[in-house]
Amino acid sequence: MGEEPAGPLPTMESFIIAIDFGTAYSGYGFSITSSQEEIQPRLKYWVEDVRQRTPDTPTCILFDEQQQFVSFGYEARKTCLHQSRDSRLFFFDFSEISLDDKKFTRDLKIKAANGREMKALDVFAEALRFLKDDALTYISDTGGRRLTASEFTWVLTVPDNWDDSAEQFMREAATQLQIQTDKK
Repeated sequence: MGEEPAGPLPTMESFIIAIDFGTAYSGYGFSITSSQEEIQPRLKYWVEDVRQRTPDTPTCILFDEQQQFVSFGYEARKTCLHQSRDSRLFFFDFSEISLDDKKFTRDLKIKAANGREMKALDVFAEALRFLKDDALTYISDTGGRRLTASEFTWVLTVPDNWDDSAEQFMREAATQLQIQTDKK
């Protein structure tokens, strides 16, 4: 009654990247599977100076005096410490920034370690951009296949004590980077 397929059924591939954005540490995991495979998530491991591998890196970001991105995570912390917290640089250690009592808006500014301010949306967007770019590069380098951000389903976690305005704020930062997140 029904016709047999002309060949093997096509396999559906699933590409997922999950960014865990935290106040102290951040990282990501990913999964690339076909419909016939069991999902096997993989993590990126970061290497600290002492050659210790960790699944997360400090949520620290460094900008130069023109507010241009310099580095993120262990590298930002190391650079900032070696430069003795240069007063011209913008170093943000999210574990030291109090965001609990702030209303997240497009105009919110946060203070760097030296007291200078930047727009929070720019700081968060650059942190997410770094994690996004690092994930895509890492996956390409380890899998031998270059994929684009639009080929992935993105999952973004934020600290559980953040309110709805903070979650919306992070969605906006992600959208600026063409990371599409679905609202819960």
